[in-house]
Amino acid sequence: MSDFKKYFKDLLNAKPISLIIAIGTISLLLSFFKFSYVQGNFSIQTETLPNIYFFPLGLILIFSGLVLHLWSESYFSIRINEMKNGYQVNYDDRIISIIFDSIQNLRNVKSSEVIILPVNDCFDDECMKDSESSFGAFMKEQYPGKKDIIKTQIKTKLIKSEQSNHYPIGTIIQIPEITKSGHRVLLMAATHKKKGLGIVTDPSNIAICMKNLLKFASDKKITRIRLPVFGSGHGRLSVGIALSAILIESINALHYKKTNVRSVCIIIYSPQIKLKKEIRRLFSSIVELDSGGK
Repeated sequence: MSDFKKYFKDLLNAKPISLIIAIGTISLLLSFFKFSYVQGNFSIQTETLPNIYFFPLGLILIFSGLVLHLWSESYFSIRINEMKNGYQVNYDDRIISIIFDSIQNLRNVKSSEVIILPVNDCFDDECMKDSESSFGAFMKEQYPGKKDIIKTQIKTKLIKSEQSNHYPIGTIIQIPEITKSGHRVLLMAATHKKKGLGIVTDPSNIAICMKNLLKFASDKKITRIRLPVFGSGHGRLSVGIALSAILIESINALHYKKTNVRSVCIIIYSPQIKLKKEIRRLFSSIVELDSGGK
C-alpha cells in the first residue's frame, strides 16, 4: 500500500507531459480488465480483447506525450550553432562565441567590441616584446611604432605594488591609446612571473580573471568583449583546460544575467583549428551540463 501511495504522490507531482504518458499507460492497462458491480458484489475480470474505449485512449495519450516530449526537448534546449570559423551559443540576447582566428585581426570587428589581452603579473614589457604572445602579436599589428608610448601609458596606469611589483591576478588596466582599427584595449594580469619557473598560471587563475573581467566590464558599461584563451600559451595550460575555465565563468554570468556584458567572443589561435571537433564537444558538454544535461 505504501508503494501505491508513493506512486500516486509522484503522479500528482509529475510534469504535464509525464502525467499524460502515465494516464495513457493506466488507460492501456485498464482496457484489459472488466469491472462489474452486481447485487453489492464488486468483481474484476481479465479480458482477452481490450476495451474499445480505454485501449485507443491509452495509445493516443502515450503517443501524444512522446511527441510533446521530443518537441519540447528540441524546442527548449540550448544548442551550439556552427559558424563559418567557429561556434556560438545564444542565451536570449546574450551571445558566447568561439572563433578560430588571431586576436590582432580586427577586420570586420565592431569598434564597440573591447579587446582583452593577457599579461604577466608584473605588467612588464616581456609580453610586449614577444611576438609569439597575444600582446606582442597585437602590438606589432595594432600599435606599430608605439611601443614606448604604450609602455609609458601602462606605467602611468599602474599603482605601485608592495609585493615586488607583482600585481594580483585579475588586475585590469585600460590602455588610453586607441588601436589603429579604433578599438579600446584592456590588459589583464593572467599569469605569474616566477623566478626559476618563468611564466605560469593555473585554471583557478583563469576563473579569477574572468570573474574580474566580467565585473569590470559590467561596471564600465562595456557590453562586448573579445579575448584570447588566457594561459594556453606561455601560461603552459592546454587549450582545453584554459577554455573550460573561461566558458564556465562566461556561461554562468551571461546565461543567468549576472553581468551587463552581452557578448563574449573567445579567439582560439587559427592553427588550433585542428582541434575544432574537440572544441565543439567541450563547448557542447559545458552548455548541456549548465542546462541540466538536456
